[in-house]
Amino acid sequence: MLGTSEWKSSQTVPYNIPDKRQAGVFVNGAFHWFGEAREENSLKLIVSLDISNEKFDKLQLPIELVEKKHSSMIIDVLAWCLCVLVMTQDCFEVWVMQDYGVQESWVKRYIIGHASIMTNFNLRQMWSLLNGQILLGNHSQLVIYDPKHSTFKELKFSGNLRLFDAKTYVESLVSLNSGTYACTKKNMIGTSRKEACKEQERYEHH
Repeated sequence: MLGTSEWKSSQTVPYNIPDKRQAGVFVNGAFHWFGEAREENSLKLIVSLDISNEKFDKLQLPIELVEKKHSSMIIDVLAWCLCVLVMTQDCFEVWVMQDYGVQESWVKRYIIGHASIMTNFNLRQMWSLLNGQILLGNHSQLVIYDPKHSTFKELKFSGNLRLFDAKTYVESLVSLNSGTYACTKKNMIGTSRKEACKEQERYEHH
C-alpha cells in the first residue's frame, strides 16, 4: 500500500495485456492498456483499471478498427478524451472517444500523412495545446501540428534529443500518502472533457 511497506494482491487481471511494460494511459480516473479477453480468438479491446475502486473493465474500440485488425496502434489522450493513434501504410489516423465508455462515440478526428509530419514512423501523440494545436513526437523529434491548416513546425533543440517517454500531469495539493483519491469531472481550466473535445472541433472549423 502507498506510503507503507505493505504489499497486497487485490485480484487476478481478467484480461490479457500483451505489452506489460507499457505504462497505462490515465483518463477519467482510470489507467488504460490494449488487451484482449482470455477466450481463444478474442478481438483487441482497451482494458481499464479504475484506481478509486481497483476494478478492471473493458472499452470497445471503433468498429472500423476492429474489422481491419490494425496492429500498429497507440492509446493516448487528446483534449482530455481517450484517443487511439493508428499507423497505416499511408497515414496516421487519430480516433477520439467523445463520450467515455460509449463505443458509438468514437470519431476519426484527424488523418495525417506520414511525409507531412516526420520520416520516423514511430510517432506518439503527446498532448493537445490550449490553442487547438497538437504536440507530437517520437524518440528524437518534436513537432507542433496545426489541424486547422494541416501544417506542422518542428521544434529545434541544441544537441541530440533522446525522448524515451513523457507523461502529462495535473498539479495537486493532495498528498500521495494521504490515502485519498481525488478525481474531478473538470480539467485544470474548468472545462469538461466533452466540452474540451468540442472546443478542439471549433478550432478546426474556424
